Amino acid sequence: PWSFTAGSKKHNPRKIHNDSPVLTDLKYYNEDMHQAAFCLPQYVQEIIR
Repeated sequence: PWSFTAGSKKHNPRKIHNDSPVLTDLKYYNEDMHQAAFCLPQYVQEIIR
C-alpha cells in the first residue's frame, strides 16, 4: 500500500498553476488528471461520512 499527502495553509493543492514552465508540452498530465488525483472512491466516501 502507498499514500500521498499534501497540505498547505497558503496554497490550494487542488489548483494547478498553468503558468509553470514544467507543465508545458505534457502528453499525459493535465488539469483534469490533477483534479482526479484528489477524488476518493465511492467506498471511501461512504466510510468517512
